Amino acid sequence: MGLEKGKVSSLGLVLLLFLFIFGSVIAIPGSTAGKDIWLARILSFMIALPLAGVFIALLNRYQGKTIIEINEIIFGPIPGGFLSGIFLWYLFHNGALVVMYYFEFIKQVLLPNTPANVLVLMMVAPCIYGAKKGLEVIVRTGQLIAPILLGTFIMLIFLAMPDIEISNIKPLFTTPLHKFLWGGVSTAALSFGETAAFLMILPFLNKKGKVKITLLSGLLLGCIVMVLSTLRTILILGDSAGLYLYPTYYAVKMIDIAEFLSRFEILIAVNYLAAGFIKTTVYLYALSLGTAQLFKLDSYHPLVLPWGFLMALFSLINLPNIIEKLDFANKAYPIYALPFILGIPLLALLGSWLKGLKGGDAQ
Repeated sequence: MGLEKGKVSSLGLVLLLFLFIFGSVIAIPGSTAGKDIWLARILSFMIALPLAGVFIALLNRYQGKTIIEINEIIFGPIPGGFLSGIFLWYLFHNGALVVMYYFEFIKQVLLPNTPANVLVLMMVAPCIYGAKKGLEVIVRTGQLIAPILLGTFIMLIFLAMPDIEISNIKPLFTTPLHKFLWGGVSTAALSFGETAAFLMILPFLNKKGKVKITLLSGLLLGCIVMVLSTLRTILILGDSAGLYLYPTYYAVKMIDIAEFLSRFEILIAVNYLAAGFIKTTVYLYALSLGTAQLFKLDSYHPLVLPWGFLMALFSLINLPNIIEKLDFANKAYPIYALPFILGIPLLALLGSWLKGLKGGDAQ
């Protein structure tokens, strides 16, 4: 693991995980659950716990090793390299999806007349810079952004109090069961399952025994903020939340303090973009590092720019319109992502156990 010399703290990675999870909110995961979406997000956390257990067991068994290195240890260079190549595709595709969702948000809400390629360049360029700076810089940036985002989030909850109608969440569990369950599954896959990217990052914890508490704390913090944010939106907009492309943004837009203080939605936009920057940077870093490990290169830095360029290009051609993009996130993505977020880590864990039974070395 000599390609990355940096070590990061548990707190730093908890905050990075939180920002990474919050960055999924832009795709409105779980929207099939309708007004019960906030309950579906609680369900999604419980669905994600067994998945987190697989990550924890694998990383504890191979301390200090990324999923790329683990695959090679367990399966050998060719089969392991094949599995790692599939996992790298997942990191690349997801990174491109994140860029796509965020440039669509900017185009729809903030800069509608700006060409798409310019918006994508605006998003990807700082991510390339951040990924080249390395993991320690990414984590420190997250430690600066996360408290600001959390402080803004708490402030907006208090400011929204006059616009909240408790009756908007009643009655509970009106969504058909299959739609509610799918809302939980899609949120688990899109918000929590994507933390499979941290199989490339958690090995760099400065204290090896902190993987479990770090991962679970990050997931829990992300879940709490997602649930409260969604609950605030439903309490303000009620049944009309489903009519908006970005309901959280428009819910905050309704906050008006004594007809004097308004336009707080800009804070939501800044929070979204900050989380999107962190999420894209994490994907780009993990992809570049993983590629360098797979091909036994001396450095991952030369790979950051071409991978960033390809992510930007793919984000422009992937899906033709915003409706199809959001439909993919909520309907097709959980099925698409399952082999990557569960299949490969679980296969590696099972292979490790079998290797152990046969007397192989698990370290």
